[in-house]
Amino acid sequence: MERILILMSGQSYTALDGTVLNALNMARHPERISFGLTLSVFPSEEEETYMTETGSILYRIGDSPWQNGMDFWQGENMVLMAHEQMLFTHGWDSAIIHERKSCGKRAVLTGWLPSDSDCVDAVMPVASDGPDANGDMTFRQGIALHYASRSMRAAFLNPSFCFGPAAFFQQVTITEQPLFLQAFEQRWELYTLRTPLLRMRMPLESWTVHVQNTAAMREFGRHFGLSLNDGSVSSMIRTGLMTADLQVPMRVPWTVRAQEMFRNLDNRRSTIEPLMVTAFLSLPGDTGLDDVRLAAFRRMIQIRHVSLLCYADPANIRKLLLSHPNILEFKRRYGLPTEAVLRGDEACRYVELSHAHILAHSREKFLDHTHYIWTDFDYLHYPVYSGCALDWENICTDRIVMAEVNGEPDLSMVSVPDAKVLPLCREFALLCEDAVRRDGRLPEAVDAWSRIVFLHPDWFSIIPLPNRGQLLSLTMLTRREEWRWSRLFRPERVQE
Repeated sequence: MERILILMSGQSYTALDGTVLNALNMARHPERISFGLTLSVFPSEEEETYMTETGSILYRIGDSPWQNGMDFWQGENMVLMAHEQMLFTHGWDSAIIHERKSCGKRAVLTGWLPSDSDCVDAVMPVASDGPDANGDMTFRQGIALHYASRSMRAAFLNPSFCFGPAAFFQQVTITEQPLFLQAFEQRWELYTLRTPLLRMRMPLESWTVHVQNTAAMREFGRHFGLSLNDGSVSSMIRTGLMTADLQVPMRVPWTVRAQEMFRNLDNRRSTIEPLMVTAFLSLPGDTGLDDVRLAAFRRMIQIRHVSLLCYADPANIRKLLLSHPNILEFKRRYGLPTEAVLRGDEACRYVELSHAHILAHSREKFLDHTHYIWTDFDYLHYPVYSGCALDWENICTDRIVMAEVNGEPDLSMVSVPDAKVLPLCREFALLCEDAVRRDGRLPEAVDAWSRIVFLHPDWFSIIPLPNRGQLLSLTMLTRREEWRWSRLFRPERVQE
């Protein structure tokens, strides 16, 4: 039986006690688990006694388990670098050992573990927009491996979650070189865990590391698409997906496919017929129609039960038509009626203020819809089962439905009932005309929406959400609505 050493840090043992017990209680073989804890303060006599009674727990006073953490090693085959906010699923120990073996001998599992604030219950790769002018790289969530069929190659390592052989942690420690670069130099293969055997109680915050233009870093850049010289960053680095099309190979459980089939049959009785509307326009300072945005657009149009209309300028129509047939050329008269001169940021602001008028133009062309939903072009930042059922009743009501994040309107998706489209346009026209006359410029889109919400609170339903781009998720399955929920996240028995 392979043994696992869990390395973890915290202020005191009391802060780590819940995670220690959770790991032991949820393990299929708790006798294989041992702990090496890096604490900021010495435990009390009672805590030391409790640690001895709980199991194989060693501790030391220090800063990071990545530094001298292997001093706790007592011959364990595998090591898990854990976080004090980590949660474990049933049988996690056998399942994570089995998953790592399936990736190869020198495979190391990592990733950005999900929490309750995430749209989908899936592990995300670690992604980055590349180094800034000072050589600092900030790491963030990549594209979620929702229903992923396999663990996928990764470029970066999450210091708060890493599982691999003991030899890896003996070779990769805190030095001047980033951990991910040491792993690359030592020819370890990083993989994003395909299924959430582990989760987080609280969302993990982004972190920053400094990179230098060394020979090793240049080799890493050639392999994954990153240049410190000109600042170019590949789409794979920006999404965390090491695939050419930036899509996740999916294997949707049969329970989910069957459930969605029955939900779609039930949806046939609904009288709601929404039209989703988006646009891609070349704007000053914009990155253009890159692979990342196009991949997000394709995720949306792959949903079979979504009607989507897209506007584009002549420069982008041909490329978009290769992905979606419902592309119309955008003309200035479709947007906000204003005589303001549009230069630089003013053009971007104008497009954001024109969303209601673009919906109105779409309504003129397609009158048989009950709701018109503005959606950002690159809205869908996680994979979705193409046959999923959508409960439009959750966001398609007799009011304008929009999300609010940290007290500010989220304009990435706004659902407008047919009867409110034209009144909304009139309010925007009046508000923007008054702003141009008073200030000589168009207002900020967020300020304009906030003003209309203030003037007409009875028009709106505002839904507080933790992050941008989550309104559509309210039409889909929530976590505990899936059939046999306990089995879906409980790993199958692994023969040892």
